[in-house]
Amino acid sequence: MSAAASIPMASTPSAPSAFRTCPATGRQIHRDAEALVRVNAVVAIVALLIGATAALLLVLTRWQAVHLLPAEWYYRILGVHGMNMLIFFIIFFEMAVLWFAATVLLNSRPAAPRLGWASFFVMLIGALIVEFMQWSGRADVLFTSYPPLKAHPLFYLGVILFAVGALTVVGQFFATLVIAKRERTYEGSLPLVVYGAMVAAIIAVITLLHGAMVYIPTFLWSIGLIPSVDPEIYRLLWWALGHSSQQINVAAMVAVWYMLGALTVGEAVVVEEIGLGNDDHRPDVLVRLVARAVAGPTVEHLVGAVVIQVPGKQVAVLVGDQRQDRSPFLVRDRGFQQR
Repeated sequence: MSAAASIPMASTPSAPSAFRTCPATGRQIHRDAEALVRVNAVVAIVALLIGATAALLLVLTRWQAVHLLPAEWYYRILGVHGMNMLIFFIIFFEMAVLWFAATVLLNSRPAAPRLGWASFFVMLIGALIVEFMQWSGRADVLFTSYPPLKAHPLFYLGVILFAVGALTVVGQFFATLVIAKRERTYEGSLPLVVYGAMVAAIIAVITLLHGAMVYIPTFLWSIGLIPSVDPEIYRLLWWALGHSSQQINVAAMVAVWYMLGALTVGEAVVVEEIGLGNDDHRPDVLVRLVARAVAGPTVEHLVGAVVIQVPGKQVAVLVGDQRQDRSPFLVRDRGFQQR
């Protein structure tokens, strides 16, 4: 698959005043979508910094020569680290990827940008509520928050608000794909990078719906409307959220790899499926991520290769080779025949 096929060239948008031309690539970029990409990405990086700072505090506490934090604060910071790294960072950044893929890469206008801003603020408010509850010691239930541990009701409400906002953005992503198709802003099938973002969006729906199945009953339990929450059912459903949230990041990361290969190397980006021997299909590595998101995914079983062609040489990065050693990353130089 060529770079041109992976990332379509810019076309004349239906509302030129709402677009600007990128001086580096010449692409048409919708201003509202650009702003939404930026704010979601910035908040994602802030969440990453909070999570990384929490990780450093945890390391300095486990290091007995320092033993920085008392036991109460150690477990409090552990919860903060989990929520920021595995929920807020991953999902906020995916929202940025979805806005970018559906608009910039398809030369399309976004679906309901005002709703996009409302969704962003709902997510932000939810995340801030969760942060405040955790830092104030009202949600010392760790990242998993297994019953019978009970946090303040606002903690669960904040997670629910965050999930509602994220689901709305995912819905707008699919609506923008429909707009791009109807307005013919690209030719042929869905570009490869956007296809990868669509896989991440599907996994996000799976993740967030499981989050709703977990946190809505727990919220009702925390305010006394239901007598109890079954710990075993909670744990089963919660890990459908916890594992799948990581696969959002994996799918988005694979998609961004393809995009960077096309934009930076300037040559063809193709996919080689290990053991399948068929390069004509869409990357099944992304499809399998959806299946693993449903079935309790594990990254180490991922099979596929991202092959970037450069003049006179090809470098294949194999992710999760299914051999006995289960090496997570293998990098090999290989001389493929040009097809």
